[in-house]
Amino acid sequence: MNRFEPLEQRQGEILETLVKTPSWFMRGPTRNDESQILDIISEMLRQKVGNEGVHRVAGDPKKPSLDPHGRKSVFAERGMLDDPEFTLLLYAHIDTVFPDGFPSQWTNPFHLQKDGDKFSGLGVYDMKAGAMEIIDIFRETELPKGLRLQVALCHDEEMESFGALDLVTWLKSTDRVPDLILSPEIATLPKRQETDSPRKDIIANRIGHAKALLELIVPQAHRFNRKALDAEHELNYVRNHLQMHFEKDKVMHENFGKMTEDFRFTEAHVFRAVGFSNTTKGVLRTSYLNMPGHSLQEVVDWQMKRVEECAKIRGWTRKGLISIFNPTHGETSYEPYALNLENHTAKMVLDGVADVYGAYKLKGGGSTSDANIFNAQLAPCYDIGPVGDSAHNRAEWVSGQSMVKNMEFIRHMIQNRIPALFEARK
Repeated sequence: MNRFEPLEQRQGEILETLVKTPSWFMRGPTRNDESQILDIISEMLRQKVGNEGVHRVAGDPKKPSLDPHGRKSVFAERGMLDDPEFTLLLYAHIDTVFPDGFPSQWTNPFHLQKDGDKFSGLGVYDMKAGAMEIIDIFRETELPKGLRLQVALCHDEEMESFGALDLVTWLKSTDRVPDLILSPEIATLPKRQETDSPRKDIIANRIGHAKALLELIVPQAHRFNRKALDAEHELNYVRNHLQMHFEKDKVMHENFGKMTEDFRFTEAHVFRAVGFSNTTKGVLRTSYLNMPGHSLQEVVDWQMKRVEECAKIRGWTRKGLISIFNPTHGETSYEPYALNLENHTAKMVLDGVADVYGAYKLKGGGSTSDANIFNAQLAPCYDIGPVGDSAHNRAEWVSGQSMVKNMEFIRHMIQNRIPALFEARK
């Protein structure tokens, strides 16, 4: 008896193995570095292509990894490896968010549970269901002549996307850049629950996330010198100036309904004064969620302009203050993107969705993801995943029927839509 219906027995066993393997990244007593699940996935893929077809990816082999923790993602490929007509990459991240209330509020977070059509367990929706799908498709699907099929399962999407960044670097350095990326990633729609019927939601664009750090270094002076600058006062002035101008300049993107750009201060820190000195150093960290149409560089330029206005108003240069403004070191900023839906590849994907799901609706994703990295630096990436809800908490679940449907869609792309593209090119 197959207790994983409507999944095949082998598919349920893969999902069960993934759920029972911890895959968050955390230092301290409950430290987990994701190495165990990456090793397990490597072995699953080796069963199809052997050792030569599976690689552990840590960026350009000639350069240091972007990941400060030295983690290595998993990459495998099969099909026409030399001079393919088309290269398709299937992508999933394997890390999960360490949930609030864990472990006291979970009976068994690493146990795959089934209630009707709902599968539950830590990370089952975001995104171990997707990881299972692409592992099974890679191992079980017959490929058309001319196709190179790649799969990548990366760490760190839930943190800083170092896995995706290293993957991009590695694919470019080894001449393996795909033509298209399909990811069974959750959509992160406003209601947090996707739908397959009567249409499939497709994330056609996602917001970006610009992270920046401003340092003010003030010449030391006696605190009773009223003409001398004080770091705390200047930092407050900059913060008020930025907030005032943001309220005037923010915009709303048509695919995000009432959602506008969002600008927040995530840290304001002033170093303590010594003796009767003024405060000589202040740090302001900003977080700017911006919509497609505004690049990261435009966001940085906007903030730089505001800081320069403060410098002029407050006479910083004349009074010896040094300001340093940069994207935050060691943190990933995400370029917003909007997919080009007019080219042949895009139409192929949209037609494939319509074939399997009947209809679709284009929506804007309300978060950043590895898809932001891929669309900006590698190839068009479509997040089209299974149905579920409550990601990142103990009520997380994913629909079995939706996983079956999602795998049907990806296989349809491989076995029907991509060969049709080959025919159209002749």
